[in-house]
Amino acid sequence: MNIQKIWSHKNNALKNRLVSALLFFMMLCVPGKSWAASLVTARYLQTQGTEIVVKIMISAPPPPTLIIMQKLPPGIVIQHAQPRVKSQNPARGEAKWLLVHVRPGTLTLRMILNNTVTSDAISGEIRYREPKAGTMAIVPILKK
Repeated sequence: MNIQKIWSHKNNALKNRLVSALLFFMMLCVPGKSWAASLVTARYLQTQGTEIVVKIMISAPPPPTLIIMQKLPPGIVIQHAQPRVKSQNPARGEAKWLLVHVRPGTLTLRMILNNTVTSDAISGEIRYREPKAGTMAIVPILKK
């Protein structure tokens, strides 16, 4: 097939199909999260020892509620946390916070543990509903 025939005025339907297919393919190659910045980001400031510190950055408009999920080695107990931990299951190595009426800015989460942990033994994520779309967003807590 001659390229001049494809792009001639008589083959507008074929041109439209090719352009549509190209745009569709480009959209498939781009991950969905790159279309919009996350309203919440978080990273560990301290990840080992008996104190864990997480810095949480919240953009405007803030989601109304944050659910923070922290994974710890089984048997580790959070003796003190600021803000206060909502629930913890030391046997499963899980702790959860439910933060309501969240405001834009920076929030620091501190945990005092009953025993030392290593950086590779912990992980966490933050869940929230996107205010406009209503979809659930899950953001990992990044390590340094």
